[in-house]
Amino acid sequence: MNLPQIPGWTSTGNAASPEASPSREEEARPARIGSRRWLTLARAAWAVVAIVAIVIFGVSLSAYYDRLQTVCTGSTCADSQLTPENLQAIEGFGLPLDFYAGYLVALAIIFAGVCLVLAAVIVWRTQDRMALFVAFALVLFGTTMPQAPQTVAVAHPILSWLSQGLGFLGFASIALFINLFPHGRFVPRWTRWAAVVWIAVAGQGVFFPDSLSNPWLSLLNTLGFMGAAGASLGALVYRYRRRADPIQRQQIKWVVFGIVAALGVALGIALLSIVFPEPRPSGLLSKLLFPSVFTLAFLLIPVSIAVAILRYRLWDVDFIINRTLVYGALTVCVVGVYILVVGYLGTLLRMGDNLFVSLVATGVVAILFAPLRNWLQRGVNRLMYGERDEPYAVVSRLGRRLEATLAPQDVLPTIVETVRDALRLP
Repeated sequence: MNLPQIPGWTSTGNAASPEASPSREEEARPARIGSRRWLTLARAAWAVVAIVAIVIFGVSLSAYYDRLQTVCTGSTCADSQLTPENLQAIEGFGLPLDFYAGYLVALAIIFAGVCLVLAAVIVWRTQDRMALFVAFALVLFGTTMPQAPQTVAVAHPILSWLSQGLGFLGFASIALFINLFPHGRFVPRWTRWAAVVWIAVAGQGVFFPDSLSNPWLSLLNTLGFMGAAGASLGALVYRYRRRADPIQRQQIKWVVFGIVAALGVALGIALLSIVFPEPRPSGLLSKLLFPSVFTLAFLLIPVSIAVAILRYRLWDVDFIINRTLVYGALTVCVVGVYILVVGYLGTLLRMGDNLFVSLVATGVVAILFAPLRNWLQRGVNRLMYGERDEPYAVVSRLGRRLEATLAPQDVLPTIVETVRDALRLP
């Protein structure tokens, strides 16, 4: 059974059959809303969804604030809920409990506010149907992703169906966005099934959370999500390499940069918390600093999506990706060297003077920093731009290939192929 084509996401006005394969010119052509009436209706529908999402989000804030002010004394505590040790540590720094609760609520408001503003700008400034869908997804991402549906369902059961429905739409919009961006079509066509699996898994987690207590259903849910997400991301790479024009490639790079950077920061924070655990058992750092870092990191996702939609022509993301890769890898290497010297050598030499070992590690890092950075920069440049920094090697290899080329008609293809491979050009 073939799934129906999503209405409005074909470049022509006629309904496309599931077997029809659009040409690359049709895929590259943006699907726009030509009629002012339909554009007004689309914007009005977005406004209705935004208002409902904002109302649910506002209701959740009150319950979220009350939960943050409730000290957990049991064995299992809700996310971000304080224990008596946490409370004692916060009060030791002169911070009242109201400050902690208000601070986390403010982070949630900032995240939702940025997503709403970016979505409103996209709706106001574009007529592209994919862009309007992105604005719809951003509203749900900002107002439902943290924990609004669960909070509302617990505090106000009468609104549980509405809050859970918005949460489900939030997950579904993300699945569709990954499989449809940037031109609004399922390319390759099998990605529609990846989106269906992703949405089904999200529906199970939102509407039937108790089913995840079954280990087999939980494992099936996890495998389904990982498989669908991996297939969707693989299809995005395929669209970038095979089906996207230069503008769409720039848009895809912006989106991938935002997602990878956010997940990289989250993973880095998790690793740092494991490698350098807090000296206090209170976990004050994880309760105050980590939420701030996570919020700022995941704000990269809506910001990069908005840039991909609105300003991709002005800012070249290649330079940002280049520097992010260099300094991200440099940070990992520096932390690794420091851990090696302080941990391994300190244990091996059985030196009780930890300050001396730390000074030695700092000196080693300082000596290795500059050559390590240059080596990483050359490696990243080679990965992204090929042998751009080694023109003599490219010219020498081209000369050898031309000497081995006997047929005159093979000279020009050889030159083009060598330059393409050397500079990693499409």
